[in-house]
Amino acid sequence: MNNVNARFARLEPLIDRALELEGSARERFIALCADIYPDLGADLRRALAEDAGLPALGDLAAEVTRGHTAERRGLRVGSWRLEERIGQGGMGSVYRAERADGAFDMQVAIKLLRGEDPRFREQLERERRLLARLDHPGIARLIDGGVLDDGQPWLAMELAAGQDLDLWLASNPPLRARLEVFLSVCDAVASAHEARVVHRDLKPRNIRVTGEGQVKLLDFGIAKLLAQDARAGVTRHLALTPEYAAPEQLGGGIVTPRTDVYALGALLHLLLTGRSPHPPFDGNWAAYADHVRQVDPAPASRSVASPPPAALPAECLRGDLDAIVARALRRDPAQRYESARALAQDVHRHLQDLPVVAHPSTLRYRAGKWRRRHPVAAGLMTILALAACVTLTVALLR
Repeated sequence: MNNVNARFARLEPLIDRALELEGSARERFIALCADIYPDLGADLRRALAEDAGLPALGDLAAEVTRGHTAERRGLRVGSWRLEERIGQGGMGSVYRAERADGAFDMQVAIKLLRGEDPRFREQLERERRLLARLDHPGIARLIDGGVLDDGQPWLAMELAAGQDLDLWLASNPPLRARLEVFLSVCDAVASAHEARVVHRDLKPRNIRVTGEGQVKLLDFGIAKLLAQDARAGVTRHLALTPEYAAPEQLGGGIVTPRTDVYALGALLHLLLTGRSPHPPFDGNWAAYADHVRQVDPAPASRSVASPPPAALPAECLRGDLDAIVARALRRDPAQRYESARALAQDVHRHLQDLPVVAHPSTLRYRAGKWRRRHPVAAGLMTILALAACVTLTVALLR
């Protein structure tokens, strides 16, 4: 069974990535995986077959997940009853659940970890401990957790209201509303960083936004508690979403809080332009990673989607916003904002018409900012300057 678990540990991230793709992109990804991992290719294809009955996941994973059916609706989980599956991925499934013991009325989101692999159980137990120490209104809170009679771990989390960030963006909200939502996301991420937690997979599906603009950050399942004695507070992990991942993630390198800063920059790019700064993932991992690691994203003002499903006019993005996005998306982590709070502070400065750190601090730039903040004083100074010029000219002519 240890050999099975070892192979499944290699297969699981491939399944998780493939589930994000559709059609020809998924086929290209499967073919690429079969070339790189010949011993896993057949299991990967069986796992993704329409009749595979996830989470059975083919012959190999069936040994790990035997006894678990694909659909667990109606199952009693602790004090909860599973009502409807609302999501799934390579790691497991998420269900909407209701309180089943009649103590009080409440709905939660319950995450069931796929299989009895001890590595997965350990990861979910770490997630439980991690989430229990994250106390922020913008982070979905942990409510309950445990292990089923058949050994499958689970946790119950706050059922976040609202829409995924990209669906909320499709309503084409104004610029200030987008920036305020972004600042709320930054605040939640900064709070997690202060608890020594890096999210590692910030993307629209992990951010819920209500009609009032309230934000909930979801899924710290791949976050990892940074060891107190880790050198420079760094750690490694390969789980990610390519369209929002930092270059060091795509290269399997060191992950730090500045990795989340890059993902925040990618989300800000999405909020402003309607698209990710990276090209759509086509299944060719090596070529995609090389492109992101070697090519700087184009300025946001030149990346507006056409036709623009939720993009802002390019002229609104030139200047401060272009500079802020560009700094957050620097390929070298040392050249990015040092923290999510520093990124948020620059966005705050832009909203207040103050000079932003990301923009070159020229006299002309700072003077322009001052004029916008003090239009009356700037107008009076202009009138006084003109009057002085007229007076001087008259005096000279006399």
